[in-house]
Amino acid sequence: GNSPAMSSGGMHQWEELRRRARQMESDIDTKLIQFNKLAVSPSSEDNGASALCTELESLLMQLSETNEHMVRYSQGLSPGEAARPAQVLQRHRELLHEYDREFRKIRSNVSEQKERDQLLGSVRADIGEYKTAASARMENLVRERGAAQGSLRTTDQILAGGAATY
Repeated sequence: GNSPAMSSGGMHQWEELRRRARQMESDIDTKLIQFNKLAVSPSSEDNGASALCTELESLLMQLSETNEHMVRYSQGLSPGEAARPAQVLQRHRELLHEYDREFRKIRSNVSEQKERDQLLGSVRADIGEYKTAASARMENLVRERGAAQGSLRTTDQILAGGAATY
C-alpha cells in the first residue's frame, strides 16, 4: 500500500500523535497518584485536590481527543498498513479507560471524604455549642448555690443570735 497516510509526512504525524498520547498518559498517571494521596489524607481545607481534579479532567479530555485523531489517521490506512496502528490504538484506548475509571473512583472518594469532614465539623460545632451552653448553665447553678449557701449562713447566724438571747 502506498496510501498517503503512511507517507513520511503521515508517518511523522502518527509518531507525533503517539508521542503526545504517551506524554499525557505519563502526566495523568503521575497526577492520579498525587490525587489519590490527597484523597486519602484527612483534611478540612482544600489541599489542592480540586485544582488537581480540574487538571486531570482536562488531561483526560485531551487524551481522548488525541486518541480520536489517531483513529481518524488509522482510518486512512490500507488494511495491511492498519494492523500495527490498530493494536497501538487499542492499547491507548485501554489506558484511557483505566485512567478514567481510576479518576472517577478517586474523585468519588474525595467528595465522600469532604462530606464526612463537613459532617464531622458540623457535629464538632454542635458539641462545642452544647458544651458552651452547658458551661453557662453550670456557672449559673454555681452562682445560685453560692447565693443559697450565703443565705443559709445568714439564717444560721440570725438563729444562733436568737438562741443566745434566750
